[in-house]
Amino acid sequence: MGKLWVPKYGDPDEFPFTSSEVVEIKKYFHVEIEYPELLFFRMISYYLLRGHFRSPFQMLDNYFYKYPAFRKYSYRQYLCIS
Repeated sequence: MGKLWVPKYGDPDEFPFTSSEVVEIKKYFHVEIEYPELLFFRMISYYLLRGHFRSPFQMLDNYFYKYPAFRKYSYRQYLCIS
């Protein structure tokens, strides 16, 4: 189980980078964060509704992806380090 009784499907060590970890990486490298898509509301479908109602949640993801301030909440983020 994850937080608030939401199922956790990854292993115990799997989690996204925290903002403090990204700040630490930025001390040594140039870091750009890319958000190829918003994968936020669909996670509700996967984790709480067992994949049901995926289409309406995908529509919400597509709509809110238009707003750059909301993209940081996406499950899928790429760190480009140079």
